[in-house]
Amino acid sequence: MENMSKFVNSIKELIIVNNLTPAILARESTCPETTISDWLGKSALPKLQNLIKLSSYFNCSIDYILGLSDDKTINRSDTPTTIAIRLQELLIEKDISKYAVGKACGFHSSRFKNWLTSGNIPQTEIVITMSILFECSVEYLFGLSNVK
Repeated sequence: MENMSKFVNSIKELIIVNNLTPAILARESTCPETTISDWLGKSALPKLQNLIKLSSYFNCSIDYILGLSDDKTINRSDTPTTIAIRLQELLIEKDISKYAVGKACGFHSSRFKNWLTSGNIPQTEIVITMSILFECSVEYLFGLSNVK
């Protein structure tokens, strides 16, 4: 729930600072208004595609939007990769087993198979926890940035 609170505080701040309403944000960012209401009501964290829309709209990093960083700078890669490739790289680099990541993040390690082979993307809450475990930004973990 801490991640949810950080995100809600960040998105509310961005709405106020940019003199928006949730309806205007929905229209201009192309995120559904009901989805924005869910975020503000603390019932859901955004999925990757909506995080990218918000990041582009507000011209700030996904980590800033999620309340994980005070740095708004976007460090997008010209050659993005996938979360599957990035996870494989980080498991080797950090010498952490899939089992250890699953245990730390609260999921069975067999879920990695879906993420590594089918192109499925983990829930945002899990990605946040993994970014903390791997000591990297969410954007890096999603494969959008080459800056950790």
